[in-house]
Amino acid sequence: MIQHILLLLYLAAATTQAFELPLPANANIYYGPEHGVIPNDGKDDSDSLKALIKKRFKDRGRYADPPFIYLPKGTYQLSQTIEARADSGTWSDGWLAGFILVGESRTETIIQLKDNCAGFTNPEKSAAVFRTGSESDVKSNPAGGGNRAFRHSFINFTLNTGKGNAGAVGIDYLTSNRGAIEDVSIISGDGKGKAGISMNRNWPGPGLIKKVSIQGFERGIEMENHYEYSMTMEDISLSSQSNCGIFVERNNIFIRGLKSQNKVPALKIMSTATTAVLIDSDLSGGTATDTAINNQGVLLLRNVTASGYGTVLSDLIKGKPTVSISNEGKTKTVKQYLSRASQSLFATDSQSLGLPIKETPTYYSSDPKKWTNAVTEGATPSNSKDDDVDALQAAIDKSEDILYLPSGGYHIGKTLIIRGKIRKIMGLQASIAPIKNVTVEPLIRFTGGQGSLGCILEHLSIQGVIEHASAQSLTLRHFDHKGYSNTSAGTGDLFIEDVIGKPYKIKGQNAWMRQVNSEFGEDPLIENTNSNLWILGLKTEGEMTAIKTVNGKTELLGGHFRLLKDAQADVPGMIAIDSDVSYTFSMRYRQYKIKVREQKGTVVKDLVDAPAAINLYTSGNSASSIRPVMQRPFSAAVYSNIWTLSERNLLGRKEITPYRLYFR
Repeated sequence: MIQHILLLLYLAAATTQAFELPLPANANIYYGPEHGVIPNDGKDDSDSLKALIKKRFKDRGRYADPPFIYLPKGTYQLSQTIEARADSGTWSDGWLAGFILVGESRTETIIQLKDNCAGFTNPEKSAAVFRTGSESDVKSNPAGGGNRAFRHSFINFTLNTGKGNAGAVGIDYLTSNRGAIEDVSIISGDGKGKAGISMNRNWPGPGLIKKVSIQGFERGIEMENHYEYSMTMEDISLSSQSNCGIFVERNNIFIRGLKSQNKVPALKIMSTATTAVLIDSDLSGGTATDTAINNQGVLLLRNVTASGYGTVLSDLIKGKPTVSISNEGKTKTVKQYLSRASQSLFATDSQSLGLPIKETPTYYSSDPKKWTNAVTEGATPSNSKDDDVDALQAAIDKSEDILYLPSGGYHIGKTLIIRGKIRKIMGLQASIAPIKNVTVEPLIRFTGGQGSLGCILEHLSIQGVIEHASAQSLTLRHFDHKGYSNTSAGTGDLFIEDVIGKPYKIKGQNAWMRQVNSEFGEDPLIENTNSNLWILGLKTEGEMTAIKTVNGKTELLGGHFRLLKDAQADVPGMIAIDSDVSYTFSMRYRQYKIKVREQKGTVVKDLVDAPAAINLYTSGNSASSIRPVMQRPFSAAVYSNIWTLSERNLLGRKEITPYRLYFR
């Protein structure tokens, strides 16, 4: 009971916290009212906002430093779909990367679709209020699908789809490698509409959906049709859906902190091609005839509480129930559930590691006196030839709270040191790079910050290595980099969230990562030495080892490894040496022959004969906080004839492997 109460308190706090983001003057962003997007004037803002987006794409870069489009408090009226594109009929039909829409206030920046709006009323035809897309190498790309929808983000506002708009979708979202919908409320004015967030085009992810609430619609969040890539979600609140909370067909989805209040299922997973994680979640509102979770995929549940539903989980194969957890309308917490057998080379149990989880630090201030402008201290983002390091260093040393870098590219000729009283560097999508033909290693060194908060680096692109040399914490959010390492003095906590970068060399510290994209090279992308490393959502690309752990603890809750060709026979996907680990991950199309290589003392074993989707690999963890209360195996022989050929190929085996359930 105490654990259930604590979970509810966590979920309530996680989805209701709000902040104001009154960006200061001279931020070098696109301020809506200056371009005719004016709140509270009773006029339709559709044409003005579309014109602003086109101007933004034509004026400014879209990769290293794509500036925000910023909407201050007030209500904005829309009557058309707003797309993240320049002119159609041009290159890639105008779809471009780097669209970032930011509001001043989640509760007071309101984007309102007009009631009974033409084009949105047909329940048989979806129409999105916002739509992002991918760049393409061809001119014709009308749907905007693809895997180059980099950094698209929606942050800190409320979107209301109005009344009488039964075909409305809040955000038709496509992002690649990183991008986020964060601190956003999506509301249907009358409960009608197709979906709050739809991700049905090829190929959604990886990306982050965090601190998002969705009220109404047939589905809160939907992902249909396409295998690639993966989406990470945390602190999601869903209510009053008419079909289901989250619908997933064949994508990978990794969720922590889902709060669903629905009479319909909270989660539907419709294909064996899906690898899914759901932890620390509360599903309520069902009736005795309802099921909270319908699953046909590779699913890990942990610490999931359901109440009201007659059935917590129905695990299905081709529509035939293979296992269900009965609830009978009472509250029940599933401590751990695996839809496929766990894998291990040394362990005799099937418990996930259960490392302690810390929330990613955030910090905002509405006091303009606490914001220091790097440009007023002499930095010149528009000049690639001069050295900004002295001006940036002076700005850091002067700042007692937040230093902001107006959008643009800054260049430095020596290491920039983060120190003193600074709490946060807000990049506004700025980039920092070495001066041309100058080697700066590391590019950034963190030696201290403000108390236990340490320092937060946000909305920045760092074209170099970051060195952590402090006992205080360092947080990287909505961030790009070319390497992270810590010194012997760098014992402070590390937080990574919605980040593109590699390699990570983590030594003797605690680290939490959420929605990480790391790609290519020959060495391991992440090296954990004598550290505690927790990851929710990791996507890799290439044929190198993803994670190497030496004398440490690593928990991966959801990995998608995208190999462009089969890995060399002696390159493992994961390496663990004298460590406690647990992994949930999958591969598409290409494979590691050695999924995991584990060494205990002088004994080395390779996991070779294993499916492409690993429901749970465990090393036999001494630190696990999950204890089995009941284990219920199922006979493999009974279901051995159910699989189709494609499903056998996907999972790498013909038989149904034993299920293991842990709950109280």
